[in-house]
Amino acid sequence: MQKKPNNQVNYAPHNRGNAASGEESKGQPAGVAIDYNQTRPLRLLVLADDSASFFTLKNENELVQDPSLPRYSRAKLARYAPLAGKQAAIVDELGIHFVSMESRQETLFIAQENIDLLKYSPADNFVVTCEKFNINTPDNHNLRILETKTGATVA
Repeated sequence: MQKKPNNQVNYAPHNRGNAASGEESKGQPAGVAIDYNQTRPLRLLVLADDSASFFTLKNENELVQDPSLPRYSRAKLARYAPLAGKQAAIVDELGIHFVSMESRQETLFIAQENIDLLKYSPADNFVVTCEKFNINTPDNHNLRILETKTGATVA
């Protein structure tokens, strides 16, 4: 990718093969989640320089940062919901921010520090989070399953 003025990035399209899950795949740069839903413009969620930003494909070779969607500084993980791509989850040092692609706003925040891994369930209903086990707080469970709509801890 080559940066251009006005938050534009040159982008060489690649095969959409197995990337329909919206997560990193072979041949795709790390830190990029792609929403391949064909009913709306191609969107990318890019994690770079400790921030997560949404981009839209303007034409075949040009990405433009989408100012209608929030940008998260100090982000360390970013994922699209794999089934419908109607939601994205961004993890920063404070917790998980869930963003609706339809309303273009943050719909839920779950305060949970030290998350090292976040994975959506196949039906987008749950996320699994993992953090390093802290021997000083053995009561703190380092693996959690959370509902994506309410933020309730299921397990």
